[in-house]
Amino acid sequence: MDHVHNEPEPRVFSSAMGGQQLERRRVERKMRIHRQPKTLITGIGAVDQLGEEAKKLNGTKVLVITDEGVSSCGMCAEVERPLRESGLDVAFYDKTVPEPPMGTIGEIVEIVEKGGYDLIVGFGGGSPIDVAKAAAVLPNTGHTVYDWVGVDKVPRKGLPIIAIPTTAGTGSECTAIAIFANEKLNVKQGLVSPFLMPNVALVDPALTISCPPNVTAASGMDALIHNIEAYISVNATMHTDSLAYEGIKLISQSIRTAVYDGTNMWARDNMAMGSMMGGIAFGNAGVGAVHALSYPIGGMFHVPHGVANTMVLPWAMEFNMLACLRWFKQFGEAMG
Repeated sequence: MDHVHNEPEPRVFSSAMGGQQLERRRVERKMRIHRQPKTLITGIGAVDQLGEEAKKLNGTKVLVITDEGVSSCGMCAEVERPLRESGLDVAFYDKTVPEPPMGTIGEIVEIVEKGGYDLIVGFGGGSPIDVAKAAAVLPNTGHTVYDWVGVDKVPRKGLPIIAIPTTAGTGSECTAIAIFANEKLNVKQGLVSPFLMPNVALVDPALTISCPPNVTAASGMDALIHNIEAYISVNATMHTDSLAYEGIKLISQSIRTAVYDGTNMWARDNMAMGSMMGGIAFGNAGVGAVHALSYPIGGMFHVPHGVANTMVLPWAMEFNMLACLRWFKQFGEAMG
């Protein structure tokens, strides 16, 4: 769903240069394009709408892409049931790994091509959802992930995508971005294209209950940082600001409870909503120094993305402090 937004009032930014704080105003009126999934369904029981949404996308043969952690704990039944109740054929691929290497994507693309699947479901954390995005656009093109690294390299629309997160962190269910590890260069690289945007995102906080404390903490910090960096971005808009501010508020109130009491549905719901808001916010406003510095850490040393971001966050905030002091003050207010 694309919304064109013409910013009516200039947003005031400042930057530190030579020890002096300078004001920079965006006085020109800029056209903004806001992108997010066409359909967002949130709340407990959202996953039950999967079959109906798949049929709306004319799906008949569905491939669910997930990981062994999700499949081993029996969670795949949560998506298989509504799909089969809707009369759809369902198959599962559960070999995705964290920070998925680009060289492994060819296997799933071949499965999609040979299986004749017409709808892809990404079910899990950010990695399965990102793999699902690649699996939707690459089949029958003769290209690999390596060919389309960068912005707007994907030439056409692929298969429909439904994204269902089981962690509150990456916000990938609401972005037109897919991040992979380029094992040839020991770096993390991404594909950015509106053709990667999921058609439907089903954000059901009940699916995050089984997420272990360490993953809840790391992914939760990732979500918080998405909101923070979107809020201070020079590409921020009033729309992304409103989402990012509320995301900071929800996550700050809830992350400790979610880590130490994973069955607390109030905390899980707040985290899921905060993560989704962060995904939409940074998917349109972009991120900043934290992500720029954490990607090499993840690419070279295979540190989980949320952990790498958290390692860098204090130093990036200190560096940006003079330029972003007014927004840091607002963070404090949001955090209570």
